[in-house]
This record gives sequence, C-alpha cells and structure tokens, in this order.
Amino acid sequence: MAFSMKKALLLVSILALGFVLAHFGVKQVQATTPTNPTLFTLFALFAGWNSTSPPGTITPCSPSGQATCNPTIIEFRGVSFRATIKWGGTGESMHTFAIYTSDITPDNVSNTDSCIASAKSGCLAASHPVTSLSPTATLTFSPQVPVDGPPFSGPGVYQFYCQFHPQTMHGMFQLYKNPDPTNAGRVVIGDLATIAFYFNQNTTSTNAVADLNNDGKVNINDLAFDAFYWNDTI
Repeated sequence: MAFSMKKALLLVSILALGFVLAHFGVKQVQATTPTNPTLFTLFALFAGWNSTSPPGTITPCSPSGQATCNPTIIEFRGVSFRATIKWGGTGESMHTFAIYTSDITPDNVSNTDSCIASAKSGCLAASHPVTSLSPTATLTFSPQVPVDGPPFSGPGVYQFYCQFHPQTMHGMFQLYKNPDPTNAGRVVIGDLATIAFYFNQNTTSTNAVADLNNDGKVNINDLAFDAFYWNDTI
C-alpha cells in the first residue's frame, strides 16, 4: 500500500510538472546550470533602485515594480538571501539598503533608525553605506513571514529603502514559503511530491508547508510556483 502511494505521488508530481511547463513556460528548465534566487544585486541610484537613468538624475524612475526601477523581489520564509548593493557611480551620494516591515511608509524612514531582525514594525536590517570610497555592500537576511494562519492572507511583504532617499528608492519583497520543503538544497521532484500529497486540501498546521502562497489551500498555484524554481538552489 505504501509503495502504491509513493508511485501515485511520483506520477502526480511528474504530471503536475509537465502541466506547469506546458502552460507556464518555466525558463529554468532551459538553463544549463541551476540558478540561485537567494542571491541578487541592486544598483543604488537616487532616481531609484536599478534605475537606468544616468547617475545623479533626480527625476524618479518609472514605473516602480519593474526589474529596472524599484523592483519587487521574491524570496522565501526561513531561507537566507544575500543582497549585493553597488553604488551607482559619479554624481551619486551615499546610499544604504535597509529592510522594513510592510507598514512603514517613506515618510517614516530615517538613516537614524535602529534595525532589529525580530521587530514587528520598523527596520529589520540595513547594510553599511555605499559611496565612491566604499562602492559595494552586502547584506544577508532570513525572512520570517508569511506566518501560518489562520487567517491565510497570501504572501508576506517586506519593503526595502535607502534610508537617505526613501521617497525615490523604495522596492518590495514578496515572500513565499520555502519551495524546497524537503530541504534538499535544490527544488527537486520530492518537493513537488510533498505538495501533491496535500493537493486540493485546505491548509492546516499539518500541511501548511505545502501552501507556498499562504492562501489557505494547496492547489495548482502552489505546484506552479514550485515548478518555476525547478532545479534551482535554495
């Protein structure tokens, strides 16, 4: 009986992966080497994070939420990511990369803020400043949201700011549960099988790990999200 269940889970996972690849066009499957979504680089410019405007431009980049203007970055609960921050170049001033809780508005961000990783509101962590004399900084951080419900309110949210220029340098983190629930170090068939085991169930404390988008139900959206990171290092 146990062997049959394992075979069924494997079959469901393979079929689900095939469905997702056919309908969602997963880019990683075409790659010759796995990627690592927990490593990323941001360029610090007054006009906005990753702005394509020349250094020193004071007009804010637009539209926000794009890769080249104050991006929204997907990361995972309980998985440390490492951000590399690069100074934007001649004409730019001092910048920091600081992570804040979802409730903090630009008007409430300051370079004098204290940062505590466990804070319920405020600054969670910040890099040292990047300048012409120190053009690169790194910051490692492990998200602690979304919290398992109920209520199940979807992915968690953090924000990132430059503490000197929060009005123009303001991006978002969208935070999902770990797509590698088997802790294999990479998204593998066992992770899809874990989600398939709880497929179409309402989320409880038993199966919360499989509800990757934290919406209260284990469904095709969770499988699609997992398959998107297929073979990636986590």
